[in-house]
Amino acid sequence: MYKQVKKPSSSWSPTVQKKPSKFGPQPYKVQPKLSQAPKEMPAYTPLATDWITDNPILRSLEAASAPPQEESEGENSAQLSTESETIQRQAESAAHDTPSPRVQRKLTLDGLDNEYQPEVIERANPVLNGLNQFKVQRQEESVGEELIEQPVAGEEVLQRQEESGNTITLPPEYAERVAQIETRKQATQSQREVRDKLKADLSHLPKASTEENKQEIRDALEQEKIIKGEIVTAENYLIELLGNEIAAIDEALKDIYKILPNKSGGDAPKVSSEVWAGISQLEKEKKEAERERLTLKRGHVRDEIRAIEEKLKQLPVANSKERKELEDRKKELGEFLSSTAETRTSPGTVGKDLAGQGYVVYQNEVKVGGALPWRNNNPGNVTIASNAEGVIGFNPEGIGFVVFKDWESGVKASGKWWDDRKTKSPGDNIENAILIYSQGLNRSEKALKEADKYNEEVESWTGLKRTRTLGSLSEEELAQLKLAILRKEGGLSKLNVGTSHTCASTSSPLEYRHLLGCDN
Repeated sequence: MYKQVKKPSSSWSPTVQKKPSKFGPQPYKVQPKLSQAPKEMPAYTPLATDWITDNPILRSLEAASAPPQEESEGENSAQLSTESETIQRQAESAAHDTPSPRVQRKLTLDGLDNEYQPEVIERANPVLNGLNQFKVQRQEESVGEELIEQPVAGEEVLQRQEESGNTITLPPEYAERVAQIETRKQATQSQREVRDKLKADLSHLPKASTEENKQEIRDALEQEKIIKGEIVTAENYLIELLGNEIAAIDEALKDIYKILPNKSGGDAPKVSSEVWAGISQLEKEKKEAERERLTLKRGHVRDEIRAIEEKLKQLPVANSKERKELEDRKKELGEFLSSTAETRTSPGTVGKDLAGQGYVVYQNEVKVGGALPWRNNNPGNVTIASNAEGVIGFNPEGIGFVVFKDWESGVKASGKWWDDRKTKSPGDNIENAILIYSQGLNRSEKALKEADKYNEEVESWTGLKRTRTLGSLSEEELAQLKLAILRKEGGLSKLNVGTSHTCASTSSPLEYRHLLGCDN
């Protein structure tokens, strides 16, 4: 059993009789009670940085978890006497000098169940708190920066990934780029409001004419011209502002694209979701700006085409130079409309119009009616041309012929067939080559008669005997044969040409303008 010892002063040391305990770390004795006179405290210097490793309380706590060791009573008593005094001085000093920690640890001493335990704990806590702060300080010094606030676990992991280059985030320039885009968007919106105000003013002008308001109508017409001119000017500036907005978005996208990894896989850096979200938002804004800008441009082009048509009506026929310039400009504007339409029929599409005529859709025109060679841009009526340039479709009308993007491509494809035939089968004669060219694999009696007539006409036009082999033909003779084929197929005939419709003419039927997307 322990004996209670009264504490005479603030400078105390309990006297405890040694008794082995199965809960304590090891048996020891405490130095007998000090004299009643207050003991003068010796001079004290700041603790060394390695004082923690020599701290008796730490050794005591470590010993509590270690197996007890047998020591002589004398050695324990002498050692504890010295350590008790040292603990007291360090505890009192730490209580005054050690700053209050954010979290205070509670000290518990297993095996000491007496009235002095709370006071011992109270005196020891400042020492342990100083130890905790020392550990934090050492950690901060090892990192090389002041520790202000510990991040949560997920943020810490993400921070380490970003610092090691394993995760790609938005570049520093992104925020500045977005600010520039917003500034341009505000300027664009202001210009839209100017344009809309002009349109509202235009809609409020009087339209109906009566005997009483003739002068008012004349004034309104003059005012209408002025407002329409101002609207065009406002929209031209709006087009310019939209272009600036698109350019700013392109710069922002460029900043992001240049940091993206050029490979994928386990060793490639990860791209954060905010990067993909930033790209998606920028591309969406760019697409919207481009669509609005294109819509404005297309509207101006249609207005210019109408103005040119009015001018052509008033222009004398004799003025051929100015007329040609205007016609060329009108054609250029029409091609812009058909080539920039978002919704239109694909080139190479064939079909029947409302009147039952066959048509073929091209990039900038619709050919309606006429002979198949003209409509298909296939003067040689080539049926198979998988390796030819300019093929955009196939027209099943007749026996089925290839559709070329333009007339020149069709002429080249027809001539290429004869060049290839001469190279691959130089011993083949003209008669058999024409049979294959005109009839394919068809060897019916009708097909043979048509091929025979075909050869007679070619012979009369070129003077080349049908028995001549292709390999024996000179370059000039082969060119004459190609020209005769085009003549026979109808490619040189101008007698059966249909009508061509483009976006350059406001008088083109809506059916064909719709196929080209002229008014979209």
